[in-house]
Amino acid sequence: MRLLAATAFRPIMDRLNWTRGHADRSVYPLQHYRNAQKKVEGRNFAIRKNVLHDDVMNRQREIIYEQRDRVLKRRQREASRLCP
Repeated sequence: MRLLAATAFRPIMDRLNWTRGHADRSVYPLQHYRNAQKKVEGRNFAIRKNVLHDDVMNRQREIIYEQRDRVLKRRQREASRLCP
C-alpha cells in the first residue's frame, strides 16, 4: 500500500465516505488506482529489466573467467615444461 500512496488517499476516502468495497465507484478513486497500478507495473518492469541485465552480465563474466582460467592453466603447463 505504501507504493499506492494509501496514506495520502485515506483522508479523501473518509471525506467522500467511500469505504473499501463501496458500491459507488466515482471517477477519482478509480483514476487514482489506475495511476497507482501504472506506477507499480512500471517499477516491476524496471526490476525485471535489471534482473535480466544482471543475468546477461553474470553469464558474460562466467565466460570471461573460464577463458582466463584456461589461459592461466596453459601457461602453467608451459612453464612447468620449461623449468624441470
